[in-house]
Amino acid sequence: MRPLVEAFESGSERREDFAARHDIKVGTLDYWRRRCRETGEEAFIEVRPDIRERGSAVDLEFANGARLSYSGPLDAALLLMLVDRAR
Repeated sequence: MRPLVEAFESGSERREDFAARHDIKVGTLDYWRRRCRETGEEAFIEVRPDIRERGSAVDLEFANGARLSYSGPLDAALLLMLVDRAR
């Protein structure tokens, strides 16, 4: 989300217009703007799942020690939901 936040911050578009153009809610944009301000660059890592195989396993370990393991069909929306709930 950082590239999206940076694109918004460097432009002059209204929040509502930017969010609509990128098919996200204004609240989601605001949330990630706050997160980017509150945390440093090191708090974000890019995750690029290998989607060649459906049903591959995902194991994540967060800085706070929480762990997340999932095996089954996985798409970006499901991955985001799992990460969000693991926090």
